[in-house]
Amino acid sequence: MLPPILVIGGAALDITATACRSPNSLLHTSTPGTIRQSSGGVGRNVCEAAMRTGSLCILLTSTGDDLAGASLRQDMIAMGMDTTLVAVLPTQATAVYHAIHDSNGQLLAAVEDMDIFDYIDLDKLDDVLTEYRPSLVCFDGNITASAMETVTSSCQTFGVPVFFEPASVPKSLKLFDGSARALLSGAIRYASPNQYELEAMVNQAKAQLPPPPPPLVSPSLPAHAPGLAHDCLPNALYLSQYIPHIILKLGEHGCVYVGPAKGTEKIAMYFAPEPLNLSTVKNVTGAGDSLAGTIMANLQKDPFTKDIDLWRQIIQNGQRAAIRTLQSDLAVSPLIGIAGTQFEIKIKTPRQAQEWSYSSLGIRSNKKTHINCGSSARMAGNLYANVDQIRRQDRWNNTAINGAYLTNLSRELVRSMAGFPTYGRFFYLARATLNSPTSLCKTLFPAIGE
Repeated sequence: MLPPILVIGGAALDITATACRSPNSLLHTSTPGTIRQSSGGVGRNVCEAAMRTGSLCILLTSTGDDLAGASLRQDMIAMGMDTTLVAVLPTQATAVYHAIHDSNGQLLAAVEDMDIFDYIDLDKLDDVLTEYRPSLVCFDGNITASAMETVTSSCQTFGVPVFFEPASVPKSLKLFDGSARALLSGAIRYASPNQYELEAMVNQAKAQLPPPPPPLVSPSLPAHAPGLAHDCLPNALYLSQYIPHIILKLGEHGCVYVGPAKGTEKIAMYFAPEPLNLSTVKNVTGAGDSLAGTIMANLQKDPFTKDIDLWRQIIQNGQRAAIRTLQSDLAVSPLIGIAGTQFEIKIKTPRQAQEWSYSSLGIRSNKKTHINCGSSARMAGNLYANVDQIRRQDRWNNTAINGAYLTNLSRELVRSMAGFPTYGRFFYLARATLNSPTSLCKTLFPAIGE
């Protein structure tokens, strides 16, 4: 099994208000719309995206001892996320991110209460790195500048590459606090800024740090790349002198990758946006986090790769994940785990197939997976959620429930797909069939409601 990814950053309750009116009519009055609550936070989103892509990922964060914190932790457990390193702070409020979107799902304004992230405890980070031996460590801009120094210093000592997700323009500049020791440590190998974060970081670097030697050859982008990509390329090349791999997120204009090639040369690649029907966009809150998490999951096997073709595939997988999140009401789409966001793997044994399919839903498979049908059915019957509960979650409609019956399907798998806790048990998925007889359904699934 590959070593895990460790994500250090924010977990927050996301509140998204989407107005039904045009932006010009929103100020100084109330307006009709829809309000949704979901689990979010940059670090948590990145961790979930990596998990749904098939990676083992561990989140280190802090939550409050309040209703919002309890909801966040319960949701993490439900999707199989390891909460061992999620601290509960009784004197702090759980982080909340409140976004206001226009009728097209575009962000108009947002207010965040993230003070709790100043209290993320990294005193035992070396012990964590020793115990988990992660292949990659990611931190987001929500943690303090001193915490960033701690992370980069420890990761440099342990030889673990670091991925930086800036989170916002002000937070991206924390790398430059304290004489920019976090940035200059050399531990940060990857960063995924947007155009505004990139510009702010480069301006700060030019103002605060001595200029690095320019690359011997400056790569260019293809002519068909949009003007914005060409305009941002010099900044991406400049920042890559400090952080070797830059994944520049340009939203509807696509993505630019700048990274090392042979020797001291640099390479720049442009990636056009994935096809998207704008009418299907529901929100943009977690799209960038989904891209970053999917890229990290694809890097897990070889985080130091310089293979250009591999990087091309990695970033395209990240773009597909971002598209699926754009079309979801959640901060990270549950559909990220389906084909197209992870590398094709040739499965040689049924056990490998089980491990891959279960891991995308956070259900770990081990030697106890193979349980006979009768035992599996009896154990599953005690844990299932009825049809009404699933329908209220808006995860499955009647057609899906009645038409997609799975014989000997583990309850944990069904519960995970429906958004309910899995309780961390292990089952074996033997075979599937459609429209099974009602009597058989009642025998194997007695807890299903009428």
